[in-house]
Amino acid sequence: MKNSVLAVPVTLTNAEINVNTFAVSVTFSAPVDVENIVNSSIYIANADPWQNIAGRCDSMTPVGTGNMAFVIRFTPINPWTGGNIHLILDYDSGILDMDGDQIPRFNTVLNILDPLDPGVPTVIVSTAAEMYAAIRDAAEGDIIGAEAGDYYVTAKNNFINKHNVTLRSVSGDPADVRIHGTGFHKENGYFDTPYDDLIIISNQSSHITIYGITVMDSNCHGIKAQGEDNVSDITVDRCRFININERGLKGSFGYPVNNLICRNCYFENTLIPVESDHNPTYEGNYIGGVDMKSLKNSVFSNNTFVNIKGYSGGGRGAIYVSDIADNITCENNIVIGCDRGLCLGNAWLPPTSTYHIEGGMIRNNFITNPSAEAIEIGFTNDVSIINNTIYRTDGGRGIRDTGYDDPAGPVYSTNTFIENNLVNAAQVDAPNADMGTHNLIGYLTGYFVDAAAGDLRLTANATGAIGQGVLLTDAPTDIDGTERHSPTDIGAYEFPR
Repeated sequence: MKNSVLAVPVTLTNAEINVNTFAVSVTFSAPVDVENIVNSSIYIANADPWQNIAGRCDSMTPVGTGNMAFVIRFTPINPWTGGNIHLILDYDSGILDMDGDQIPRFNTVLNILDPLDPGVPTVIVSTAAEMYAAIRDAAEGDIIGAEAGDYYVTAKNNFINKHNVTLRSVSGDPADVRIHGTGFHKENGYFDTPYDDLIIISNQSSHITIYGITVMDSNCHGIKAQGEDNVSDITVDRCRFININERGLKGSFGYPVNNLICRNCYFENTLIPVESDHNPTYEGNYIGGVDMKSLKNSVFSNNTFVNIKGYSGGGRGAIYVSDIADNITCENNIVIGCDRGLCLGNAWLPPTSTYHIEGGMIRNNFITNPSAEAIEIGFTNDVSIINNTIYRTDGGRGIRDTGYDDPAGPVYSTNTFIENNLVNAAQVDAPNADMGTHNLIGYLTGYFVDAAAGDLRLTANATGAIGQGVLLTDAPTDIDGTERHSPTDIGAYEFPR
């Protein structure tokens, strides 16, 4: 080689790491030519770099001049679980320096810490009894760290009038700490089985963080914020909700919960309710991922929802916010095979003079094969539905305003803006909406990487979507955090170019 090209220290540049996007910066000791980079040439791996590929290179963008510094963005393949990350530069795929010489294989270990990590535990627990006591006795500023293991709840973990308290796994990996209820089904029926609420936030508690844990096997709720108790400033981050029969994350009616953040979480049910699990009125369909009755200034981002279904396909939304709410954002979420996708408002409640949602944003979401609506609004005002990708195969509902004419007056949403949405084999039924001119609705073949698995990233065949949208101020980046071009792509994903 005329110039020996070796990578020098690698540093994190992205301000946020989540299950949907990575970015790192890399600096070479000499200029490099990256025109022929392919996906397999640069990648990230968890732990064993040859066995657990976490993400492949999506783009490599020069920083400044000189072809020495770059930002490398990755499309994740497996969820990042914290701790060490290997950055691999694989010369076999043809990364060349400016003289045409191959860069030697480079493998470095990065100790990447989530910049949103809530901090080092001040209290350590290792049993369900210790966890219950630590929450009960928590002082302001406590960070309760749970050691890896299974925690079988016998007394509900209740944050009662607590402030600035965190419950987290010590490792930050939600798979390490598993908080169990009594089981998914109500074994003695709805009326005769005690309800599981695995974690409760009540009695004017504020600034409560739940980080990096799993709640599972609950016949009722995973985490519940009691709106009637005037709670606020709640963050649920990097958590898993597995087999929760009614609601993974629940907010009851009352004072609006201010500043709820639910991000980087994973919701999945492998079980379906039976009719006796719920009040007979709901016929086994009283189930959802997130259900908040009173809420304001809140964000649901970078979450994944899989198979949240009711007994007969009438379950509630993966995310459902209704009754009294304002300034709600649902962005960068992935919904696969749930009964409903993202739902703001409830037009079927008795008509009132107050909109159920005042101000909302639904953007950059993937929604695949819901049983009912992919995106649903009901008696909302000032909601934007932009740059979402919806995939169905049955011609069912994609985006719907559930409003109707009532003797007391029409119950329809107002000031709804719908633009840049990619809707496959689904209907858009929102007659009062401001429908933009850059929505692509139809039966689209070969557009998606793996639609059956919920990966709705575009392929090169998506010519009707790539570069066919209008760049909106409210959607400067895509579902992976990639900056959009102008003209932008229709849907949640921006195809690399």
